[in-house]
Amino acid sequence: MRSVAFTAVTTLLIILAGAFYFLLCGIRPHRELVSRYSRLYRVDPLLSLAVIEVESGFDEHARSKKGAMGLMQLMPLTAVEEANDMRLSGVTPADLEEPELNINLGIHHLSRLSREFQEDPVLTLAAYNAGAASVRTWLGGRPALSLSEIPYAETRNFVKKVLLLRRFLTMTEKFGFVSIPNEKEPG
Repeated sequence: MRSVAFTAVTTLLIILAGAFYFLLCGIRPHRELVSRYSRLYRVDPLLSLAVIEVESGFDEHARSKKGAMGLMQLMPLTAVEEANDMRLSGVTPADLEEPELNINLGIHHLSRLSREFQEDPVLTLAAYNAGAASVRTWLGGRPALSLSEIPYAETRNFVKKVLLLRRFLTMTEKFGFVSIPNEKEPG
C-alpha cells in the first residue's frame, strides 16, 4: 500500500514538474512584454500570462477554428477595434502573429473588459472568451454571475483554467520560480 502511494505521488510530481517546465519555457521570452503592458493597462500580469497560456500555449502563430490569432487569440475585428481605440493605424490580421502587438492589444482588451465588468475576474474572462455582448445577455441586469451560470461549456472551462493557472502562477511567484519584471510603466 505504501509503495502504491509513493508511486502515485512520484508520478504526480513528475507530471507537475513537466508542466511547470513547459509553462516556464513559454513564459520566459514574453515576460517583459506581458509585464510592461499589464502594468500600463493595470491588469494583473499573472492573469495576462494565464490567459496567454490557456489561449495559445505561448504559440505566436496559433490560430483557432473561429479565426482567433496569435498569443492572446484575438479575433481580427476585436484587434482592429482595440487598435483604433489606442490610435494605432494599419493593423492587419497578419500583424497579429507579432508578439508585442498581440500582447499589447490583448492586454488592452482585457483591461477594457475588466473595467466594464467592475474588475470581476469571472465576468472579465467570460467576456474575453465569449464576447462582452454575451456576458451582458447572461447577466440580464444582475450585477454578477457565478461560474456555474455561464451557459457555454467552452467559456466556463476557459474561465476555470485561467483562474486555476493564475493561482498556480501566484504560488510559483511566491516561491521564486516565476518572476515578473517590476519595471516602470512606459511613457
